[in-house]
Amino acid sequence: MFWPYDTAPYPANLSNPAFQEEGRIHQLVKYLEEQGFTNRPNVPKQQEQRTFLEVFPGPALVILFPAVNRFGHFHAQGLRYKHKAGRSWAEVHADWEIYRARLRSLECREPAMTFSDDLRKQIGIDITQYRGTRYKQWDDLLDGILFAYLAYWFWYCGEEGTMVIGDAETGCVTLPRCPLAHCDIAGKDKPCGR
Repeated sequence: MFWPYDTAPYPANLSNPAFQEEGRIHQLVKYLEEQGFTNRPNVPKQQEQRTFLEVFPGPALVILFPAVNRFGHFHAQGLRYKHKAGRSWAEVHADWEIYRARLRSLECREPAMTFSDDLRKQIGIDITQYRGTRYKQWDDLLDGILFAYLAYWFWYCGEEGTMVIGDAETGCVTLPRCPLAHCDIAGKDKPCGR
């Protein structure tokens, strides 16, 4: 579904120790459940709860930030703000800047996100001087902001603003529904927010 946008979620690699029964992912899930949290792909709308779920930033960004023209709307390719072999730092930094601008635009969206002055100052840096592990902290900061917004989105919109890919038995990812009507991405007829 997200291959055309270059943001397809990767399946868990069960040969990776982190995803095995005693790996860190299972340990985190177990810990959260012991603390009274429930793994629930659909979040009850605006109710007090202790829920956790899995999301992927790439597809969520594609969905939340569609482009609009006189013919309607479309979804652009995912951002390439993660450094990988064959991807220049100039490209990574440029897409990080777009990511930052999109997150800032959430202040005038529905539901709106409010940035503290301290956070606004932190993300207002010139990113071009950072590479490697020094860059990773800024990449993680933007992902953290996005994940906080997604948690708010799912709570604010409930099931009508949520799209679940997969199932609880074999694994699933929760994503926001596109906020615009008549969307080509699945879950198109129940927009929330804007």
